[in-house]
Amino acid sequence: MMREVSNAMRDAGAEGRIVNVASAALIGSLVMGLVTYAGSKGSLLGMSGAAAMELAEHKITVNTLLPGGVATPGSMGAQGPAPEGPARRMPPLGFCEPRDMGNAVLFFVSPAARYVTNQVLTVDAGWSVT
Repeated sequence: MMREVSNAMRDAGAEGRIVNVASAALIGSLVMGLVTYAGSKGSLLGMSGAAAMELAEHKITVNTLLPGGVATPGSMGAQGPAPEGPARRMPPLGFCEPRDMGNAVLFFVSPAARYVTNQVLTVDAGWSVT
């Protein structure tokens, strides 16, 4: 998708913003059993960095958002019984709300971030530092 969007932006001669969404699971072991998931999100992070370099000359920025736990009906119900021990950690500020992710994306696409590229913003309510 990033390739198609960036090609369309370049063909139109338009400046643009691309914001990819990976996961705070890349920062540390937030939850057990995420090897494949974290691997795929790590690949996205690497692709974002390479694309940021290639697209900068076209005034297209590429940044990555790393969300932690987000309180949505799907995510809160999909986890099943609460695990015991270290896997039970809760973010110090509680789970993020979807609007917290939206606000981070709004920053990356705003005029304030016009020259911000190849950056990673973790929005996880402090989960990755516990």
